[in-house]
Order: sequence, then C-alpha cells, then structure tokens
Amino acid sequence: MGKRYIVAPGHEFNYPADATSLRLVMAVGGRTKLKPEQLDQVKFKTVRAGEDCSDMPPGSLEIYLERGWVIEGEPKEVTP
Repeated sequence: MGKRYIVAPGHEFNYPADATSLRLVMAVGGRTKLKPEQLDQVKFKTVRAGEDCSDMPPGSLEIYLERGWVIEGEPKEVTP
C-alpha cells in the first residue's frame, strides 16, 4: 500500500471525487469556470481535518503538502 495522506488540523477541502469529474474541471480551466450545467455533472468529495485525502488530485496534493495543510499519516477513526 502506498503513502496515506490526511487533512491537517484546521483545514477542509472539497475536490473532484473521480477521474471523470477531474477531467471536466481541468478541461474548462478550473472549477470557477464551470457553467451551472457542467457543475451538475461534477461529483465533489469533502474531507475534513484528520480524514484521508490520499485520492486528492496530485497537483493539489503536492501544493497542500508543501504548505502543511495535508500531512502523511493515518486517518482518524470514525466512531458511529
């Protein structure tokens, strides 16, 4: 298993949840350029402090690691 990444304390991220959604966002030049009908086609995932974000788009993950907003480690356990 590869490295695992978690959201650092005090942070929350919302990013495309799958490859199809990421391709659509990238094709238009970023999330802010999506038209309402395109936005309806994109699935987003929200992760909060302590949660696994290993599936975050690589470009974002690299930037957030450098800034300390994402750290390498194990996600917190969720209690029901």
